[in-house]
Amino acid sequence: MKTLLALASALILLAGCDSDSKKEDAKPSGTPKTLTCTIEGRSFSRTAKARFQAASASTANRDVLSISTDAPPAGSPNEYVTVFFNKAPGAPNSDYKLTSVYYDATTNATIYEDEGPATLSKTASGWSGTFSASITRPSGVVLKVENGVFTDIPE
Repeated sequence: MKTLLALASALILLAGCDSDSKKEDAKPSGTPKTLTCTIEGRSFSRTAKARFQAASASTANRDVLSISTDAPPAGSPNEYVTVFFNKAPGAPNSDYKLTSVYYDATTNATIYEDEGPATLSKTASGWSGTFSASITRPSGVVLKVENGVFTDIPE
């Protein structure tokens, strides 16, 4: 019985190792240190940085990871995108879930709260992932952020 239990434990550990290696293989291709997406049908691309906030009262007791675009180059529209992920404090990075995508422009700001599919992984080079989200206005109009990709974003 002890041998069977040891064998089952070893198989579970091996399965866990295999799934982690597959997550690393799934790293999206994109320009390093850059976030790109389509905002309401328009292409957007900018360098970005990651920021980790440990769980506290101000983060609803969740660990929060944000991927935020840098200031626009001179002559470009004054707009920013921030992608928010959160997880329980102390949980592994694989537990991060997309919570919202925030778009800020000089003329408007929109929080896309209906999260679409998302991926997230961390390597020595930084955070990489994919995202999409939408929001339905009271008028019934659906606004979307699609085809989001960020690659090797440093903290």
